[in-house]
Amino acid sequence: LVEVRKRHRIATALEVSKRSMDLAARAAQLTTWIWDSKRDRFWLAPTDEKTPPEDKPLSLVGALQDVHPADRERVENAARRALASNEDMIIEYRMTASGEPDVRWILAHGKADEHGGQRLLGVAMDVTERKGAELNAERDRAALRHMTRVSLLGQLSASIAHELNQPAPTHPHQGASPPPAP
Repeated sequence: LVEVRKRHRIATALEVSKRSMDLAARAAQLTTWIWDSKRDRFWLAPTDEKTPPEDKPLSLVGALQDVHPADRERVENAARRALASNEDMIIEYRMTASGEPDVRWILAHGKADEHGGQRLLGVAMDVTERKGAELNAERDRAALRHMTRVSLLGQLSASIAHELNQPAPTHPHQGASPPPAP
């Protein structure tokens, strides 16, 4: 009877913890994921309460299908390196949803499970808006650099034109009689 109560309390605490974690992840707009490298299984948690959890886990290759082809190898290598070295994995990469022309930028953070190091636990966040703002800021900086160069070139051209249009001043002693003695 004591064991049954203990198990019930543990199950209840686990359920409360899971709900709290899900709420925090949704509030922060995070997607949680787990990759079990030993069995090559990848689980992706639903991002909202309306989305049912996946019935079947994917393989890592299956999970990488929506990653932009140019980024797939880099993402896979980062995951394997994080597992092997037991260090954090922090990586930005592009996602391309099948049939959609838009590219989404994702920031993923993962850490090897402390029990055996065969699982990588992580979260992913859509950072497309931030990436767009960074690209716009870089374009604005490039335009500002160009405008500064053009402005400086205009100032230099005006200065040179002014000098060319002004007659050279004659030296006061050239061609004139010597100044009177005091």
